[in-house]
Amino acid sequence: MNNEVEKIIPVEPYWNAGRKVFGLWAAIILGGFVATHYNQTDKINYLWLALSLIGLAYMKKEMSFQYFDLKKIFLTWFYVILFGMIISFAAFSSPKLVFLSGYLGVFWLLVMALGHAITGIIDNKSVYVTTAGMQILAAGLTLYFLPLLIIQYLVAGLVGALAMIWLVLYA
Repeated sequence: MNNEVEKIIPVEPYWNAGRKVFGLWAAIILGGFVATHYNQTDKINYLWLALSLIGLAYMKKEMSFQYFDLKKIFLTWFYVILFGMIISFAAFSSPKLVFLSGYLGVFWLLVMALGHAITGIIDNKSVYVTTAGMQILAAGLTLYFLPLLIIQYLVAGLVGALAMIWLVLYA
C-alpha cells in the first residue's frame, strides 16, 4: 500500500538538492571560520576564496536555472560573497580599511545575514528571517562583549553553520 501512495504522491528524499547545499555551506562556514580563528592573516582569504568557489560550484550544479528564482538566489549569493571577499582582501591591503581586519568575523556575520535576508525575499519563506536574525544578533553581541570579539571567528563559524543547519531542518 505504501508503494501505491508513493506512486500517487511522490515522496521527495530528505536530502534533496537544497538541503545538500545548505549542509555543504554549514561545513564550509564552520571549517573556514575555525581555520580563520587560528590564522588571522591575509593568507586566510585565499582559503576562503577556494572554499567559496567550491560552495558556489556545488550550488550551481544542484540548482536548476530553468527556474528564475533559483537563478536569482544563486546570483544573490555570488554577489554577496564577491562583495564580502573584496572587503576582506581590502581589509589587509588598504590603509583606509585596515581597521576592519579586527572585525571580519562580525562583518561576515552581517554579510551572511544580508544573503539570508535577500534569499528570504526571493524564496518568500520566513525561515530566512530567523537565520538572518540569528546572525545579526550574534554580530551585535560579539561587538558588545569583548570576550566574544576575541573569539569572533568561532562565533561566526558556529552561528553561520547553525543558520545553515536551521535551513536544512526548516526550509
